[in-house]
Amino acid sequence: MPILYDIYNNGHFIHAVASGIVTADEVVAYEIAHAIDERIKHPVYELLEIRNGACRHITKDDLLRLPKRSNNN
Repeated sequence: MPILYDIYNNGHFIHAVASGIVTADEVVAYEIAHAIDERIKHPVYELLEIRNGACRHITKDDLLRLPKRSNNN
């Protein structure tokens, strides 16, 4: 997966890096993967680094497919 992440601060911080060419399906897979990752504790802060050109093929419509996060989680 071109979006890799690590978890820090006892599960309250996600550091993710998008590199290579990322597809819309990979963004959705990333969101689902860390949404169900039991190591992550709320409240959570996330830093997503996007390497040059990694998301150039992602459209606004693609982003609308992303799972919605609940404010209660």
